Amino acid sequence: MKATIACILAAALLALCKANTIYVANLNGASVTPTPVNTQQSGKVTFDVDRNTFTQSSIAYTVELTLYNTVQSVTLRSGVIGDTPPSDNSNVIAYLFGPSNESPTGAIKGTLKRENLMGPCAGKTINDFQDDWLDKNHAYILVTSSKYPNGALRGELTKQS
Repeated sequence: MKATIACILAAALLALCKANTIYVANLNGASVTPTPVNTQQSGKVTFDVDRNTFTQSSIAYTVELTLYNTVQSVTLRSGVIGDTPPSDNSNVIAYLFGPSNESPTGAIKGTLKRENLMGPCAGKTINDFQDDWLDKNHAYILVTSSKYPNGALRGELTKQS
């Protein structure tokens, strides 16, 4: 009887926790709006969402670019494929890097937590952000550079698993 109750409790706890989910954005200049950028540069951003109902959820991220020496910022933004970012940056959800005059020297890694969320996600939880932006394909990455301050690379975050 105790074993049955323990199994039921364990199953209930597992049901409350959601396994990690991976989102990927493949970055290129052709996806930049309103004016696509003709560049051979590219990149990839990976989000690993650790969603747990008992601890604060977080997103581990990695930004990999083919060229780092002119990067000024990497931002997570609210929007859908093809839309033009507002000039006032009001759709910035979080800065993954920058803004900075010092370019990164390699892969950018970090952890996004609730307190990092701003703009349209200010005051939201990571779980809210995942449900309302990531799962609905309403988030993208924009990389700016000294040559392209309005966007050098862009890619939409899409669920992989």
